[in-house]
Amino acid sequence: MHPPGGLGGVSHPRMRYGIARPRGEVDATAVTDAWNRVMELSDYDGPTVWFHGDLAY
Repeated sequence: MHPPGGLGGVSHPRMRYGIARPRGEVDATAVTDAWNRVMELSDYDGPTVWFHGDLAY
């Protein structure tokens, strides 16, 4: 389930800022396309699991 308020699309200001900030270090178009694909996925509907986000990077 997405957090309250949702993650938003690439138009979400934090996401746009995060994609633009590395300027030249990443392919912003590829990152934007990947983000859009992720946002189209259904919410996870399996059993409850522990997800430690800061270790996922």
